[in-house]
Amino acid sequence: MNDEPPDPFVEVSLLQKDRKIKVQRTSAKKKEQNPKYNETLTFDVPAEYLHESSLLFCVLSKTKGSYLEENLGKVLLGADGSGENFDHWEEMKIGTKPRPRWHKLRKYF
Repeated sequence: MNDEPPDPFVEVSLLQKDRKIKVQRTSAKKKEQNPKYNETLTFDVPAEYLHESSLLFCVLSKTKGSYLEENLGKVLLGADGSGENFDHWEEMKIGTKPRPRWHKLRKYF
């Protein structure tokens, strides 16, 4: 186990019917335990596909001296989400304003 703080970044995947359509990444926040990302990632999704779309947010950290990326946690919002994650997705579909909200990261689904 490494005692150094991670260099986390977020990989956001657009999913439709369990298929990855597009993937985007934020920049890495060097040695940050509680990073804040003020970055815009844009996915063009026609309205008729929103009911079958989801966004998978994976918080990852590059392992020093390796090509491997450590999974720090993930959140799924959208058609495949559940509970508060699904509710948040439904709220975002209604309006044009950003609707920020905290979500708990999970290691596995």
